[in-house]
Amino acid sequence: MKLARELGVSSKAVSKWMSGESLPRPAMMLSLAKVLRVDPLYLQHGEMAQAGELRLYKALTRGSFPLIDWSDIENFRNIDQTDFVRFRRYASGSILDTDEGYWLIVEDDSMTSPVGLCVPQASMILVETKREPTNGDLVIAQIPAAKKATFKKLVIDEGTNHRYLKSLNSSYGVVEIDDSCKFLGVVVESRLSFVTPDPADVTYI
Repeated sequence: MKLARELGVSSKAVSKWMSGESLPRPAMMLSLAKVLRVDPLYLQHGEMAQAGELRLYKALTRGSFPLIDWSDIENFRNIDQTDFVRFRRYASGSILDTDEGYWLIVEDDSMTSPVGLCVPQASMILVETKREPTNGDLVIAQIPAAKKATFKKLVIDEGTNHRYLKSLNSSYGVVEIDDSCKFLGVVVESRLSFVTPDPADVTYI
């Protein structure tokens, strides 16, 4: 058995651990956790330990939100619950309606405008996932034909009730959307740091 070989114990010992007939000694528990790439507390107490760790982590980081990749947006809830120490977290100056949100880094200049509201490339934006989008909101949206989510302004024509996703940069086009467009959150804050590391970084792990 591969696990037995890696730990330097007999296959019989591993079988007893698997069946619950016996438990590894503390030192062996640490070695086992390292091989399996899990927390030792999880091996001893299962999901109760993980739930407790999550509650503690959320309490320590209240008022801050993780910086995630655009590719993680749709699976964010699952990742945040099971791999919550994976992300760096940043404090927010906004008061959110819920505790569910995340930061993204703006990847292009489509929301860069020479006048008025402007969210330049490389800015960090805070997305509140449970806020209902309204006319004029900046949103993260997923269009079925697109490979990834997009950051745009939601515009609703009150006369026709037609809806559009509009860039703040006039060199980009306007896209009309229908009910197949999925809104993934409303952007409630933006900031651009000029120092490294960001002084608002509140990573605890």
